Amino acid sequence: MTRKSMLFPMVAVLLSLLLSAALPGFSYSVRLTVKNRTERKVYIKMTGQKAFYYLRVRPGSTDYTIKTGEYKTVFWGCGRELKKTIDVEGQMQIGVTCNRFAHKGERKMIKVSLTRKLP
Repeated sequence: MTRKSMLFPMVAVLLSLLLSAALPGFSYSVRLTVKNRTERKVYIKMTGQKAFYYLRVRPGSTDYTIKTGEYKTVFWGCGRELKKTIDVEGQMQIGVTCNRFAHKGERKMIKVSLTRKLP
């Protein structure tokens, strides 16, 4: 086979992959990093149209593989519960703290503080 005849199938496969990723309703797997900055386990329930996750996160940083999409998310920890809608479009991080406000220094991170609301 010549180089030109091999190039056409490779370009066709590449184009089909790119176009399928741009179609609405198409989901793919991405990395979710949860940084649990508490001294206890934190529980996260993520409910989406195409996937469901129940995560038990130990203190520290933990990576998960999840599908893209919009999730109704519930966080439990520190004797508290917090509900939030999260739109997962690519790799993301979630930082969880107890009884203090989430760390402000990290950009592109969803910050969750499981504490009482201030008056």
